[in-house]
Amino acid sequence: MRKLIALTVAGAALAAPALAATMTVEFTPSEGEAVSITMSDDGTYTGSDGTAGTYTWDADSQTLCGTSDAGTLCATFEGEASDEPAVGDTRAYTADNGSSGTATVTAIEE
Repeated sequence: MRKLIALTVAGAALAAPALAATMTVEFTPSEGEAVSITMSDDGTYTGSDGTAGTYTWDADSQTLCGTSDAGTLCATFEGEASDEPAVGDTRAYTADNGSSGTATVTAIEE
């Protein structure tokens, strides 16, 4: 479940209408270890530990949902997502399981 949380946070942290070919985001929970997630523009993701799954982003509610073998988890982010995400962008989140933290874009590839 922690891996799914990482994906959710990572994607929602800075997901925007025009996601680059890949975006890597480091998820730092309030408690626990940071995890990096790389999201592709085809709606799939991989974690630094090899975890894989799919994600969806709802720009209106600023909510990202990630699905993996562990199930589905959604996170809602504070503030507005940037139309042009950039390395270093950081957003706070709260997941539907009560966890919270921040996610920071660490790489973007076209």
